Amino acid sequence: MKKKFSIKKLLKWSAISFTLLLGLLIAAPFIFKEKIIAKLKETINKQVNATIDWKNADLSLISTFPYFTLELNGLEVHGVNDFENIPLAKVETILLSFNIKNVLSGNYNVEKLGFKQADFNVLVLEDGKANYEIAKPSEEKEDDEPSEFSFKLNYYFLDNSTITYDDRSLGVYMALKGLNHTGNGFFKGDIYTLETQTNADAVSFGYEGINYISRALTDMKCDIEMDLEKWLFTFKENDIKLNEIQMGLDGWFMMADDFYEMDISFMSKNNTFKSLLSLIPGAYTPDFGDVKSNGKLSFDGKIFGKYSDTSYPGIKVNLNVDNAYFQYPDLPAKMENIFIDTRIDFPGGANFDKLVLDVKNFQLEFLQNTLKVSLYTTNTETDPFIRSNVFANIDLGKLSQVIPMEEGDNLNGMLTSDVALEGNYSAIEKEKYQDFKAEGSIRLQKMNYASNTVPYTFAIDSMLFKFSPAKLNLVGLSTKIGSSDLHAAGTIDNYLAYFLKDETLNGNFVVRSKYMNMDELMGEDDSATTAEEQVATDEPMEVILIPKNITFNLNTNIETLVFDSIPLKNVRGVVSTNDGIATLKNIGMDVFGGSIVMNGEYNTQNENKPSIAFDYNINNLDINQSANYFNTVEKLAPVAKFAQGRFSSTLSMSADLGKDMMPIYNTMSGKGNFKTKEVVVKDFKPLTKLADATGISKLREQKFSDLSINFAFKDGKVFVDPFDVKMGNISAKIDGTTSFEQEIDYNINMVIPKSELGALASVGSQATSALQSLTGKTINASENLNLKVKMIGTVTDPKITTDLKDQGKNLATQAIDSLKAVVKEKIDEKIDDAKEKVNAEINKLLADAQTQDNRIKAEGKEAADRIRAEGRNAGNKVRAEGKSAADQVRAEAKKQADQLMREAGSNPLKVEAAKIAAKKLTDEAEVKAKAIEAEAGRKAKSVEDEAEKRAVATENEANKRADKVMEDANKKADDLRAKGNM
Repeated sequence: MKKKFSIKKLLKWSAISFTLLLGLLIAAPFIFKEKIIAKLKETINKQVNATIDWKNADLSLISTFPYFTLELNGLEVHGVNDFENIPLAKVETILLSFNIKNVLSGNYNVEKLGFKQADFNVLVLEDGKANYEIAKPSEEKEDDEPSEFSFKLNYYFLDNSTITYDDRSLGVYMALKGLNHTGNGFFKGDIYTLETQTNADAVSFGYEGINYISRALTDMKCDIEMDLEKWLFTFKENDIKLNEIQMGLDGWFMMADDFYEMDISFMSKNNTFKSLLSLIPGAYTPDFGDVKSNGKLSFDGKIFGKYSDTSYPGIKVNLNVDNAYFQYPDLPAKMENIFIDTRIDFPGGANFDKLVLDVKNFQLEFLQNTLKVSLYTTNTETDPFIRSNVFANIDLGKLSQVIPMEEGDNLNGMLTSDVALEGNYSAIEKEKYQDFKAEGSIRLQKMNYASNTVPYTFAIDSMLFKFSPAKLNLVGLSTKIGSSDLHAAGTIDNYLAYFLKDETLNGNFVVRSKYMNMDELMGEDDSATTAEEQVATDEPMEVILIPKNITFNLNTNIETLVFDSIPLKNVRGVVSTNDGIATLKNIGMDVFGGSIVMNGEYNTQNENKPSIAFDYNINNLDINQSANYFNTVEKLAPVAKFAQGRFSSTLSMSADLGKDMMPIYNTMSGKGNFKTKEVVVKDFKPLTKLADATGISKLREQKFSDLSINFAFKDGKVFVDPFDVKMGNISAKIDGTTSFEQEIDYNINMVIPKSELGALASVGSQATSALQSLTGKTINASENLNLKVKMIGTVTDPKITTDLKDQGKNLATQAIDSLKAVVKEKIDEKIDDAKEKVNAEINKLLADAQTQDNRIKAEGKEAADRIRAEGRNAGNKVRAEGKSAADQVRAEAKKQADQLMREAGSNPLKVEAAKIAAKKLTDEAEVKAKAIEAEAGRKAKSVEDEAEKRAVATENEANKRADKVMEDANKKADDLRAKGNM
């Protein structure tokens, strides 16, 4: 019979199904979370050489169904080797989405990827090494099997992120801040189309230290058709906007095995001069929209051809501005008669003689001021040719009438130039200067610049450069910067070879100054702080790089140089730079009432590992001031901060420097000598501890005279050679080490007169007086105490040990020995016969006592050893019982876990759930087992400790009884001796 349809049953089973589905959706993230994260970490570790970690991770499904969405928070990627501790990426949040169907089948394909508040920092060193090269070479990969974790993106995004690209090998710098970017992908056969949308709050681009684009607003729509079989990328309908200029981009780019090929064209889409003006750094102000402007603009270019190891692509760029002007609102005058006619032309290939840079005209005028520049270069590979003219007649004070300036900015002065260059480099190389035209000058007079953003005024009274084919001559420079003055003159040789062939630039200058305040020039403000506070709050410096292609010699004479609040007087000497190294020759200065002369070098050839190597000759410097201002002095001699006096020294040292320009102390090595005629040391912890240990209070404060100490340092320690020192009437010889972490290890051998020994001396004196009274003869005890002191620990917490106890015993022994000698003399004179009898009885008495003493101690030690053995056996038994109980707990948990897995059968969901439950069982059992073992270990330790206490007590009791036997025997011997002397 046909069953009736039942709505009640339908609702019932629908409710059950819905409940099961909901339960699955809730449970799935917990089931798969650890597995997905494990696969992600496994894939990362197989593929990259980097330190990658994140703070926490979360997996959701219900809100993103049918996708698992993995959220990683606080992710950081740091490089290794040359890039250790340099962040490649810091990301607030990463979102990765996986289709649930793929996850259930074991494929972890990321279909959506997002980055929120990401900071990517790409760094390429001068040698070409890049911090993004973190992929392991194929031979390093753990296996060749395809990963279950992969990327097949349909959508990705960057939200409020930053990308910084610093390529020091090419001199290129680019930064994108406030970046938002999205990309959608669509598959169609072998063709993949990527549609992207990008905007950024600030885009900057620089080359060789010059900013060409500064914080430009950017909006870009870019569609790329990608043929992944041919590796052909075609750009379609792409629009780029930088500030006010709009650009179009069309063409294609193909990647072959051993070359790249391209044909990409770009052009301006709004041909107005105002759009170009918006790209000039500083010109794009908030009121830029109200700027009046006119003039025609033509800007286009093309990159085409092959790029390989032997060929470079061609490039054509044309920029033309015709009769343009601009005028900012609220300013009375305009910049006008602006003409620009520039082209770059290179047909491609490997012959750079065909590269042409032609600035036919760059011209502008304002308020009867004129600037005209032309530049033409070609044949750059073999024999560069240059033709250039620079004409300028500019009253700097009138710039504020055409260009907006910040409130408080003020600029004036007169700049004039009429420079003409023309000829081939070969004429300079062969010193045929008559065949190369180089003439004219650049003059700057009465220039003053002041700004609210700079804490000092900058003034050039006069500056004159004169051009000739052989050299550029700085006839004179006289300038005032804040309270500092600077006067210089000299020549720059090879300046044309530097510009045309990138050869080394050579210069020789004489620099003079009456007063130079480096604290003011570097923005330091110490008016509200003391010198000591200023030192404590200084920010670390950064590595100052020495150019490798500039060789300069600066002969310097500065009457007063203020640096770090220290007035340095009569600074003189020669500073030379060459191939990334700055060399100091006879650099001298007067400071802290003395003088310093140094020679050496500062080496930045490896910019990640700068180094120094210097020889110092220091004469009569104040010790305390030197320690407070120079970290190296404090590290080499911690006592200096507690000393008053002056010192002289010769010192040779070398060290690597950190990124803060401070020495890396464990790389320091060198040697030197320290001399002082007189120095007072007070409140120095090692001295106060020595005074406490010896009972000689006057050691707390000491005056040292005529010290001469030789030392060497390496491996993070200062090694002090043995040296003699007088501390009042006390003589000492000292040697040892001080680490740069202020750990100390010193040996001090002291010779102390009896008059300095306090209570210890009194004991010796009383014994000597008693003997003299008894015998009527003069007894001579030692006049001095030879004391050995060991000083370890740290400068702030030294540990002192001495052999003072033994020395006290020696004084008593001297008195007893004298007493024995006198008694022996009296007995020999008066009672020779009785002496032998008494001595025999005494010797027998003491021998029997010693035998009994040895027996009692041996029995005590044997009993103590038995107690210890019993304690160890009992402890081992307790541990064994604990381990047995723990192993039973583990075995029972494993048995239950195996039963769960058998009951799960082949159902994948039950298997995953069983695995979780089994792991929980075994984990809890392991915790319980370890707790049992730990408790057993504590009980065993308690048993053993108790046995040790009993053993020690037994041994001590035996020793006391043995000592009592000897004490009684000695008393009887004393009685016999007394009777023998009657």
